[in-house]
Formats: sequence, structure tokens, C-alpha cells
Amino acid sequence: MKTAKFMLPEVHLRITLSAIALMAITLLTGCPFSSHCQLDETPMVQTDPALMGKWAAIATDEMGKQYPVKLIISEKTDKIYDLVFVGDLSKLNEYGFAMDDSLFAIGNISVIDNRQFMDITIKSEHYIAEIKMENGKLSFLPLSEHFTNRIVRSNDQLKQAIFYHFKTRLYPLYEEAFCLREMVKVN
Repeated sequence: MKTAKFMLPEVHLRITLSAIALMAITLLTGCPFSSHCQLDETPMVQTDPALMGKWAAIATDEMGKQYPVKLIISEKTDKIYDLVFVGDLSKLNEYGFAMDDSLFAIGNISVIDNRQFMDITIKSEHYIAEIKMENGKLSFLPLSEHFTNRIVRSNDQLKQAIFYHFKTRLYPLYEEAFCLREMVKVN
């Protein structure tokens, strides 16, 4: 009976430590913000010919490993883009998002407080990335899932959360492991 009495706290300790480890791993490996809500009910901004083409960058994962990524942007309609991300997408393969080395998506641009955001749709989920074009280089900066502490339940709430985030943060919360910074146009 004494052994069982002493085993119980040890079992509780193991369970507690396992739970803490699981929570720490979850917090350390972030994901881009995703939602069933979209920025605009119907796309409003015309496609930009300057964005069309093949873009290349060197991405860095959360472990510091660098790998090449190519983004191919083409026009689907006058307001919607076809997007193809090509590179080492093995982590996304686990979730069924990518096929081998390619991820197919569609996107449209929305403007919030003079900033451009691309609403990227993959399998009915919307991922929001700020897009910047500076000196002929394109950056895709996906928002972190922690950019807001509110539960977003409507398109308007999503726009308000993004507006508030960029008005109150000195450094916006991007999901660094998914950022494609300063991509250059390639043939």
C-alpha cells in the first residue's frame, strides 16, 4: 500500500510535466493566422501586373535552416490571383496542404489603412499576409496566429483586428517561419 501511495504523486508529476512540455511545444511552433472569415466578401482591388511572374527567395525555418522558395503569381480573374508556392514544403505535406513540393492557392488584395494585404485561400481557410513591394522586391509577411487575442467571427471583425493591430504595434506580429522577404523576380 505504501508503494501505491508514493507512486501516485510520481504519476501525477509525469502527467503534469508532459502537459507542460506539450504546451511549450505548441507555443514555440507557431502557425500563420487562419480563419473562415475573409477580408472582403467579394474581391475589390484589381490585380496588379507588377506582382505577376515568378519570384524567388531564401526562406528560413524556425530551426534556422535555409531553403529556396519560388512563388509563381498569375491572374485568375481581374481581381483574383493564382498562387503556386514551390520549395521544401515537407512540413505542410503532413497536413495535406502541399502536394510534394508545391502548394496551390488563390488570393486577392485588400487595403486596410493604406497597407496592402493578400487574403490567401487554401482549402477554404483564409490566411492573411501583408504584402510589400519595395525597390522591385516583393515581401509576403503572414500574420501570426497571435496577432489578435480576440475570436474573429465576421469579416468586419477581421478587418478591425488587423487595423487595430497595425495601429497599436511598433512591430507587427508576423509568422517568421512563413515569411518570404525581399523576393526577386526571376525568369
